[in-house]
Amino acid sequence: ERAQGHSDPEGAPQATHASSSCGSRDEEDQESLGSRYPGWMSSRTTYDEVAYPSNPLSQAHPSLLAALGRLHGIDCPSPKRCRYLEVGCGTGRHLIGLAARYPDSEFLGLDYAALPIETATQRTRDLGLKNLRFLEADIRHLPDEVGAEWDFLVAHGVFSWVPEEARLGILQAARDRLNPNGLAYIS
Repeated sequence: ERAQGHSDPEGAPQATHASSSCGSRDEEDQESLGSRYPGWMSSRTTYDEVAYPSNPLSQAHPSLLAALGRLHGIDCPSPKRCRYLEVGCGTGRHLIGLAARYPDSEFLGLDYAALPIETATQRTRDLGLKNLRFLEADIRHLPDEVGAEWDFLVAHGVFSWVPEEARLGILQAARDRLNPNGLAYIS
């Protein structure tokens, strides 16, 4: 379930976040992160205010990941029929291309910022893609609707700059949300 958005006193939209049965970020948690990592997402609107480029990633293409997995003895599914989860998807350009190419696969993009998720969702609607959805979520507290049994989990360009709690969230998602032969690509 998505929380309702709100505005600050000057009318600027503030990001919203997904709630989950796992718990949601509370004020104490936010303050803890702010004091331990000054400036890190101190405003939920950081990526809503400054657009971050979102582009297709050849190195995270499911056919390449499946081939690499098979070379290492992992029975990875074909990209023609797979479940692919991307953490830090931004405006979804990578996933939109994959979803258009592989209509029998399922794709889910997660991002912490509201505006890129809204943009990605609108583009997906405009293109009529039924196998792709986007969710604004905090990797540390993923909502149940993310599900499990993903074949691929991709976190490109996120892991190195987020705080330890978020890095642990990415690793926990890889452990808990991938199927037994699932592959994580974290760069």
